[in-house]
Amino acid sequence: MARAPSGEDRLTLECPYCGHMHSDDYECLESGAAALLRCENPHCRQQFSFVIRECLECAEESIFIWTSAPAPEALALLSCKSCGAPFDEASSEGQDPNAA
Repeated sequence: MARAPSGEDRLTLECPYCGHMHSDDYECLESGAAALLRCENPHCRQQFSFVIRECLECAEESIFIWTSAPAPEALALLSCKSCGAPFDEASSEGQDPNAA
């Protein structure tokens, strides 16, 4: 997650092929499930996979990007980039979304 110059939070995804930054100014990208995005750079236009996960422990969002669809095993190993809490279903079942 990157901060906008105005101090407003904004998600940005970097194309793994060319480095072009895609900004999600309107928060249209869904959190949780793996999805596909095509690079907006007219010289690239490659498709890549990404996952946005919100941590139930620290409430920060983490972005994960792959050149191809991630395997379920890879998704199960993801953890928060801010606090390190695991995102896998077995671990998140015990997390309390209302915990302080």
